[in-house]
Amino acid sequence: MRTGWLIERDRPAEAADIAWALWPFWFIRGHLAEGRSWYEKTLDLPSLPPAAESRALVGAALMCYSQAELGLARTRLNRAVAVANDVDDADVVALAENLPDASNTPSATWTLPAHSSPTALNGTGRCRSRGASGVP
Repeated sequence: MRTGWLIERDRPAEAADIAWALWPFWFIRGHLAEGRSWYEKTLDLPSLPPAAESRALVGAALMCYSQAELGLARTRLNRAVAVANDVDDADVVALAENLPDASNTPSATWTLPAHSSPTALNGTGRCRSRGASGVP
């Protein structure tokens, strides 16, 4: 996989970008262990830029949540929000804050906090959920 090649060559931002683009595939197709493995490898790199780190943290949280590791998912999401706020990444903040709370069941619904902008989610002003789990 290209992500591994980039990790081996100490290109963590590119590896995180590819992993970020693949989270829907890993999530929908049930390749959670594979996705989580790539996120963890990316997060272990010391040269990971903050913007890439925040996205990798959200991806890792999604994989952890889906594997019923709720405490680790919540820890990853909290860190992702903190890092994303530092780099003004509204997309990551919106996604991380709208994931089901790790203490809820996987069928929890998503809500949009009053301080979040619907356009931060997809740039269209439409905020919607797909499926019972609320994963966009």
